[in-house]
Amino acid sequence: MVKVMDNLQITITKVHFRMEETVATADTKQSTFGILMHSLKINTVDKDDSETFHDREKNSNFFKKLVMDGLAVYLNPADPLLIHKVMKDKKHAQDLMESAVTSYKN
Repeated sequence: MVKVMDNLQITITKVHFRMEETVATADTKQSTFGILMHSLKINTVDKDDSETFHDREKNSNFFKKLVMDGLAVYLNPADPLLIHKVMKDKKHAQDLMESAVTSYKN
């Protein structure tokens, strides 16, 4: 089990977490908050920063490397596009969220 944890690799891509305010009064506008991340990768590397397989029997020291690409946070106090109002179904909402992540990367 230790070898598995030492050499565990994690890759996550196209993350978009979005919160929409659903209650607004006549004098306030609806706001949105979100976090975008194109990718996150965690893997085991050696002292020269090269990906490697770690074996504790040969060497007790090892390193983990975390790389985040395209991390962004936004707050829009007057967002004209509220996905929960324009989405036709769950798939349409996912497509709208994914297009925001894709357009951010490009």
